[in-house]
Amino acid sequence: MERLFEYRTIGRLSEDDTANGFQKPARQLGRPFSDDALKELVRASRGYPYFIQAYGKAAWNASDSNPIPLTAVMDGEPLARKELDSGLYLSRWQRAKASGRHYLAAMAAINGDDMCQSADVAAYLGKTTKETSAARDSLIRLGLIYAPEHGKVAFTVPGMGEFITRTTPTESQTYDH
Repeated sequence: MERLFEYRTIGRLSEDDTANGFQKPARQLGRPFSDDALKELVRASRGYPYFIQAYGKAAWNASDSNPIPLTAVMDGEPLARKELDSGLYLSRWQRAKASGRHYLAAMAAINGDDMCQSADVAAYLGKTTKETSAARDSLIRLGLIYAPEHGKVAFTVPGMGEFITRTTPTESQTYDH
């Protein structure tokens, strides 16, 4: 079978590259961000390209000032979070079956967004690692988690654990397969 696409991992950008991701297009359009607004955007986006897009758009839309002030970033933050919740996190949650959702929720409860031990996830669920291996493997195949080291798991998307603990998505969410 011929591959039609080449996939590349895009990680976090440096603080300078993140700042440029916000400031360069804003300057080109004649409405740059103030220094304190830019500093907050860099912090909030954590250097992740999709986050840069969401936070930049929300701050831009929340202001007609020049330069765009910190207040616009703060006013736009709930809108950016809502866009990330519905467009990034919820769609990933919906891909998992019930057993996978339990596994994801256990990961979030144990260590938030940080890497955790597969054995700890199983123990949290009251099961053995063998009993949870099918759910774990399914989540890895779906690209929702990965195994950075033997016996450890982590979310592939930054902030996923925080989303799960903050919103407590329900079991009744549609399963997209």
